[in-house]
Amino acid sequence: MIIAKEYVKYCAMNKLSFFLIAFLLISFQSNAQYFQKQFEQDDNIDMVLVTKEMFSLINEINSGKNKDLKDFYAQLSYLGMFNANNPASIDKIRRTAVNYVHSKDMKLLVKIKNSRKTAGFYYVPASKPGYAKELILLVYYPQEKKISLLHVKGLINMKKLSYLALQATNIDKELLQKAEQSVK
Repeated sequence: MIIAKEYVKYCAMNKLSFFLIAFLLISFQSNAQYFQKQFEQDDNIDMVLVTKEMFSLINEINSGKNKDLKDFYAQLSYLGMFNANNPASIDKIRRTAVNYVHSKDMKLLVKIKNSRKTAGFYYVPASKPGYAKELILLVYYPQEKKISLLHVKGLINMKKLSYLALQATNIDKELLQKAEQSVK
């Protein structure tokens, strides 16, 4: 009888552990795809999503090239980029990003406001100094009436942020360099 009670207790603990692990995996996956789910039905929002598998492929292709760049990409697990120039979609991206930043209690890294752009760069620090677990870069260009949102996850070396400014992504390299300089 005692053995049966212990077995039931053991099974209950294993089920609890299983459900806890499953919940964490599901919530991580849904966080990575949060903006995708919010924007995929809006035809006025352009999306580029890069997965961990793509970062691995980039590293394989560039195997003999810049080791720092390769190490940087090896630590990334997700990159999402969202752009719009439709007023309703601009507002939707801005509201969704601001709500996300507040819900994650992200810290402000850099804020820029001038006649060309208004930008906010937010992050979640990693346990390792000089690194982040998650980044949000929201840039609004008032003269062009367009907005860009960049969402990055992984173990991100904050001193190497300018590596995100790939030619094909049109990410503001000047802003990334300012963010790198602001890291202590």
